[in-house]
Amino acid sequence: MFFSFVDGATGHGQTLYARANDPKRFIELAGGHNEGFLFARPEWTLALDEFLRDAERH
Repeated sequence: MFFSFVDGATGHGQTLYARANDPKRFIELAGGHNEGFLFARPEWTLALDEFLRDAERH
């Protein structure tokens, strides 16, 4: 699972995502690299929960 922040540089995250094996998911969040996880907590916790639930099924 890759998280990238809209006001950050997404190119590096997208490159890593493209090279990763499945299962994988790319999530773009609002905020900066240092504080984004604080401000976007509802979005990334939901995305992480969905990712882990999907991974359990595979």
